[in-house]
Amino acid sequence: MSNGPIWQPTAAAPIHWQWQIGTDFNIATDEIPGVTVYDIDMFNTSSATVAALHAQGDIVIAYIDFGTAENWRPDYNQFPASVLGDNNGWPGEQWLNIADTSVLEPIMEARIELAKSEGFDAVEPDNIDGCENTTGFPLTLNEQLAYDEWIASAVHAAGMSVGLKNFVDEATILEPYFDWDLDEQAYQYQEWSPGLTDFVANNKAVFECEYETTDPQAATMNAAHINSMTRDLNLVSPSTSGYVRIPCIPDTQNTWPSR
Repeated sequence: MSNGPIWQPTAAAPIHWQWQIGTDFNIATDEIPGVTVYDIDMFNTSSATVAALHAQGDIVIAYIDFGTAENWRPDYNQFPASVLGDNNGWPGEQWLNIADTSVLEPIMEARIELAKSEGFDAVEPDNIDGCENTTGFPLTLNEQLAYDEWIASAVHAAGMSVGLKNFVDEATILEPYFDWDLDEQAYQYQEWSPGLTDFVANNKAVFECEYETTDPQAATMNAAHINSMTRDLNLVSPSTSGYVRIPCIPDTQNTWPSR
């Protein structure tokens, strides 16, 4: 399914990563010693910042929303009212009718091309599980799978790798199309197996995030070779009030614990 993306992270060793989309990334203040993968907002990150991270030897993932329209984005006016559905629980975000591919695909292709032009190595496509949510549209599983597979194909065609975001119930079906996985609260909801472990079994990296500092997921996630950490819910920068980042594997450790 892959078309030779430039970054295909494996499960062979821990990957030290940072997920920061709640505040804009500032390379002067937000780099973390030992971290080599940064997942940051595509629209709010300049090509100069991506280049500066590359100069440090880092990989940069573009966070892009594919399943909801965010009313603060510069291309928001391209979404006609016919594809805007219910609020998804975050201010200013509405689910999209992903079945209307004639409208959505050109908008999303432009976003992918922007990420490519800015130099990103990979794409994190958010909100690609609308069929499991109350969107305001009668989305079917087959429509969602087709849309998600199209996303993977379009990102690969642009020369970047792509991760499956959440949608763990269908992870086994979608794993062949995606190069890695990012899931939230897999430990809290005990949904990490078999969906996430299928990626690991095929030597594809899995990134996982919990939002409660008391979640004791480290032993379980480390044993499963899943790159897990606890973060604050808003995924803010290290210099922002409320910041939390507790990786299950220290950023100085480059091997999985012995089983």
